[in-house]
Amino acid sequence: MTFFTLFTRRAALALLATSLLLMPAHAASRVAAAKRATRPAARTLTLWLDWQPNSDHAGIYVALARGYYARAGLDVRPRIPAGAADGLKLVAQGTGDIAISYEPEVLLARTRNIPVVATAAIVQRPLNCIMTLARSGITRPRQLQGKTVGISALPSDYAAIDAMVRHDGGDPSRVKTVNVGYGLLPQLLSGRVDAVEGVSWAWEALQATRSGRPVNVMRVDRYGMPTYDELVFATGTGQLRREAATLRAFQRATFEGYAYAVAHPAEAARILTRAPGTLSTDASLVAHSVDLLGPAFHDAHGRYGTLSAAQWQAYADWMTRTRLASRHINAPAALTTSLEP
Repeated sequence: MTFFTLFTRRAALALLATSLLLMPAHAASRVAAAKRATRPAARTLTLWLDWQPNSDHAGIYVALARGYYARAGLDVRPRIPAGAADGLKLVAQGTGDIAISYEPEVLLARTRNIPVVATAAIVQRPLNCIMTLARSGITRPRQLQGKTVGISALPSDYAAIDAMVRHDGGDPSRVKTVNVGYGLLPQLLSGRVDAVEGVSWAWEALQATRSGRPVNVMRVDRYGMPTYDELVFATGTGQLRREAATLRAFQRATFEGYAYAVAHPAEAARILTRAPGTLSTDASLVAHSVDLLGPAFHDAHGRYGTLSAAQWQAYADWMTRTRLASRHINAPAALTTSLEP
């Protein structure tokens, strides 16, 4: 046997061995490609927030970061509307799939024949408060007579101030309000207003205190206002009919995110501080806020998302009595429990 023949045989054997080794890899690649081709594309969902990302939204950003939405076949895209009240209008028009809003705003939307319905409660108790700087000496609502209060101009803002001042023995007509949009806390800290309403005792109060300016907090449910769900998911009635299964999957994944955030507030804070447009990059502040909010994210039985038609009707009746609503509201028609996780 010549050297050439021996070399040729060895080369052929080497080539054959190489081919045998490569075949499984090629086959695996073809199988993976076939799986990718048959896997359904993720369903894109536009989620309108009520505000810039903050501790209220912790579960949403945890669900994004930990892949809960992706696992459910969803591509969730949070967006910040121009105003806090815009989300409901956008989903009613079909511009987006789901919005974060407030129980009072959903009920008021129904009185204006805006076709929206609440699908789950995110924060199941009031967070709203009137806040003043401690140095102002204003510690109770009736002391706001003759003062200026900054608001974000939600209809429920005016009702809250009216109810709280009246409950405390004051005259609401002597309180001046001014629309400051999203800039509630900066307006207070700069001294441009005497107080702000529409801020949270679990967020802005922490921010102010950490900045070295302690505040007085007057929580709405301690001055005559009935309890309500601070934050809710809402969607258009048409969207609810067409996409019930998708919305249910969204809420299941979302509340898995909230449960994780409650159990791991520091990690949730790290995730949230990296969110585009976040209100704060201070992870310790966010973790403190998430920890405070933990009990408000679920009911007394530990259930996330639960809505109570009886509680909504009680609040709607209060709205009618205080003339915040111009007519009776059938509250059970403004919500659905069919999507609760």
